[in-house]
Amino acid sequence: MNIQRGLALACVILGVLVLAFGRPALLGNDTTPTAVSVPAADGLQADPGLPPQITPEPWRSNLPVPEIVTTTKEDKDVPEAAVAPRCVNPVRWSEIPDNVVGMLSFPSLGHATWVVTGTVMSTPRHDAMIDITTGIFGSGTTTVFRGHVARYRNAAAIPAPFGKIARLAVGDQFEYWQRDQDCPTVLQVIASTQIPGGGQQYAELNTPVSGVDARLVTCDGTAIIVNGIIDHYTHTRVVDAVIVH
Repeated sequence: MNIQRGLALACVILGVLVLAFGRPALLGNDTTPTAVSVPAADGLQADPGLPPQITPEPWRSNLPVPEIVTTTKEDKDVPEAAVAPRCVNPVRWSEIPDNVVGMLSFPSLGHATWVVTGTVMSTPRHDAMIDITTGIFGSGTTTVFRGHVARYRNAAAIPAPFGKIARLAVGDQFEYWQRDQDCPTVLQVIASTQIPGGGQQYAELNTPVSGVDARLVTCDGTAIIVNGIIDHYTHTRVVDAVIVH
């Protein structure tokens, strides 16, 4: 009888506590997705990031930090028709792994990133990527560059390749240095759009667009956090650009 009274008293006390303070959290990991507003720019290292990488890319171990540059220099003492642009190429390509095909430099953002090739299912962790299912850069069709917007948790010192591209404004210029070429291609932003959906519109975004030479694609909007890491985003950022020279 005393045991039954004790249990009844415990249930009453627990009911009072639940009414007063709410239901206690369950022990263990809470896997309920949580919407967390993350700025559309490369966050601080303390921000929730992408899941830890399983195996670092071996070729990337000695890859230097890309330099931010703006480039073309011309000799003004010589008639313009007689002079070819002289460029200061910041990259010693002989020291860069073969799978790096170029470098994107964003002077207005104070940021640069290496570029490799791949498909949407193999987006690299720390570098931008030319989607090989889209057009060859400079061929007159649309080339799609993809990159993550968030850093990886166990590589927080490495900036996300497209962590800041939401800051690009119409009219801003950036440069693409193709491997082993003396001068970069200068591009100008003609549109920057946030569209609903976390990047599922792969076919639509990879479709060539008349008058668009390059398209930068990354995640944007609100980050959905699961177990303290970013699971996905609610939107996609698309930046379209044309070749200036």
